[in-house]
Amino acid sequence: MATVEFQNVTLEVGGKYFLENVSFQLDSGASMAITGPPGCGRSLVLRLVQGLPGMQKDDNVRLWGDVLIGGESVYDLDEKGLVNLRLRVGSVMGERELVDNMDVDRNISLALTYHSENSMDNGYIYKRCREVAQWVGIEDLLGTGLRPVHLNQMQRKCVVLARALSLDPEIILLDDICAGIDAHNINKLLGILTEEKLSHCTRMLTTSRLSTVARAFTSYAVLNDGNFFYIRNSDDLLECDDPWIRAELSNLA
Repeated sequence: MATVEFQNVTLEVGGKYFLENVSFQLDSGASMAITGPPGCGRSLVLRLVQGLPGMQKDDNVRLWGDVLIGGESVYDLDEKGLVNLRLRVGSVMGERELVDNMDVDRNISLALTYHSENSMDNGYIYKRCREVAQWVGIEDLLGTGLRPVHLNQMQRKCVVLARALSLDPEIILLDDICAGIDAHNINKLLGILTEEKLSHCTRMLTTSRLSTVARAFTSYAVLNDGNFFYIRNSDDLLECDDPWIRAELSNLA
């Protein structure tokens, strides 16, 4: 199991500060919903946990402070260490992660095929794919030959989620997974993410729709105009007097 800790993190991208001196710690098995208006930098928080893939050598990106996974700095890792980190961290960064010319079975099994210690064991891969597909409710899509273009948005999200869960990650990052689906399917996804079988896994989710996740997570972070509000639990969230948060929660039943 892995803790996630930000220590005095400041992030500047293209001259704009998205985080300034941010510190918090997520214990192993805890969950955090990160929210805020469009363009506030929600997704960047998740990328920091991944070690800023593709951004570390960008001259427009400046980072101060540290991000620790299980007490180990993400930014002290060599290339091999970063590869190992990404095996421990499952991510759902959008349906674009699906491979268009592969069917559902192949899309789910990609992580197992290339990154699992059982990558040569076809029997294990078949069994594990069925387990995670059943878990997220898409077992009926296996063996159909259907590719991403044949699936609806909720089904595509579930395929990416099944792939991320297949390696039994210590941490899972979910970028705007609730976008574009109705309340019924949002509740279905949140039900999966809060099941007891994921209690060992630290979960971080971004969303622009705070009201949809207001009672589902153990802590919250709100990014707005460069400010970072860390809220320890849903009760504190519901009592928060920040104007943006109050407006977002105004329609909460």
